[in-house]
Amino acid sequence: MLYFLISSMLLVILFIRMMFVLNHYLSVLILLELLSVVVLTLTLNWTLFLNDGASGFLIVLTFLVAEAALGLAVLLTYIKSYGSDLINQSISVMN
Repeated sequence: MLYFLISSMLLVILFIRMMFVLNHYLSVLILLELLSVVVLTLTLNWTLFLNDGASGFLIVLTFLVAEAALGLAVLLTYIKSYGSDLINQSISVMN
């Protein structure tokens, strides 16, 4: 049970850290992937704790892989369009 508490605290800390990243989209995507890994480990431990099959783990893993691929594709499209992944640059271009 201590592992669930530590993982939950790590999840909250990473989420709060993500709110204060204001420089690059790549930093935000890396923090999102770290959040995804924490959720994946929580799912794995929960399925092992309940003696459930690996179906929940595999479903979450599938969604996380799709999310990572989609995030990378959007980031590459953004860099190709604007030449950089700076967040402040995109705000000034839109105004």
